[in-house]
Amino acid sequence: MNNTPSELFCRSREADEAFWLKQEARVQGATAQPCCTLSGVTTGLTAIRGNFAVVVHGEDECVSSFRNVGPAAARFFCTGLTDRNFTLGETAQELDHCLTLIAEQVQPEAVFILGTCPIEVIGDRFEECVSQVGERYPDIAFVSMHTSGLKVGTQADMLDWMFSSLAGLPPKPANLPDGTINLLGLPDRFGPGQNNWMRLFELMGLHPRMFPASSSLDDWRSIREASVTYVLDRQLYPKLVGLLEDASQSVVDVQLPVGVDATTTLLSTVATHSKVNDGWEERLVDERRHAEELVASFRARHSGLRLALGLRMLNNYTSDSIAFAGMAEYNFWKELGFEITLLMQGPVEKAPRFKEMLAERGFDHPFEMFPEPWTLAGHLGPNRFDLAYLPDHCRAEANKAGVPMITSQRLQPWYDGVAQNIEMVESSLHRGGQR
Repeated sequence: MNNTPSELFCRSREADEAFWLKQEARVQGATAQPCCTLSGVTTGLTAIRGNFAVVVHGEDECVSSFRNVGPAAARFFCTGLTDRNFTLGETAQELDHCLTLIAEQVQPEAVFILGTCPIEVIGDRFEECVSQVGERYPDIAFVSMHTSGLKVGTQADMLDWMFSSLAGLPPKPANLPDGTINLLGLPDRFGPGQNNWMRLFELMGLHPRMFPASSSLDDWRSIREASVTYVLDRQLYPKLVGLLEDASQSVVDVQLPVGVDATTTLLSTVATHSKVNDGWEERLVDERRHAEELVASFRARHSGLRLALGLRMLNNYTSDSIAFAGMAEYNFWKELGFEITLLMQGPVEKAPRFKEMLAERGFDHPFEMFPEPWTLAGHLGPNRFDLAYLPDHCRAEANKAGVPMITSQRLQPWYDGVAQNIEMVESSLHRGGQR
């Protein structure tokens, strides 16, 4: 038996390898970490409330590896395909059966059908089966998404795809009150049930809705009803922005409101583009002044502080972690007077490309590259930094270098978050021996 590969096989293998090397280079050269689109979309949909279902079209082992808690977790289903199904290409019957049961027994308003790696490998055009089922159940919106671990892209691309798919569902009138605005990408870091941030907008006479934090399917289906959406870094979401602007909605870029200046800038931007109550600024004078005094007091007590700020290290599918090339909280640390060193995870040979992308976003700041998290201690110490702001999985490296660390995305937004942030920073500095 001749086991020598044919010339055609060798050419195909060479072309295939070139393709995947090109894809790898593309995602390695992005400021946001690459991600599996299936994992990202399932994580996002799990957190949304409402009457919808999600079907992972593939093997059930794949479903078990993703996050399975959240408001929508009970409405996740899987076609449970076997090796035989994949080998013979017999997938449509199982998908049709699954969707029919969901339509008749669950009766959701929408169903999202997500692909898995084997489905993409065999080239299953499952949207054709989905379309046929949709004709039998016209009152249900069926959305086919060819996700998979083979479709590796940036977190921004994945979020834009998911958000635009949700916003593109058939509209559902909500009779929104006057003054309703959409806030997209801003974090709800105070946790469920704590709506301190809403008070600021109520003083302005506005009714804000957060996306995706705390959002429901009904919220997404009525997102185009509001007159304006304020979005944290609109450059991340070209599909969603296009969809909203096609509906004659204004889409306005805003900063992450962490710190005094960023909060003031965001509120002023909102006041410029929305009809607000007279005198709203005067009602916030004392709160803003108190926050300014706290910052001034901190700077008077500390000088020459050095911060290591980690970039391109989070893969948690949150908008605020990737906004403005990961630099959304940069200005807060500058506000406190820190001397900042950027530490960016990624291929060292991609440094010129990362420098170019940071410059495109308006950041001309030196940075250091490191290839893997377990090499980080060498960049952090000894005695280089007074504080590090890094993801939680870097704590062992920070401890090894003897640098106190605050976990990324722990900073609280708005004016009343300034006191909490300064207390957390000073507590960390004291633990590290900095007085």
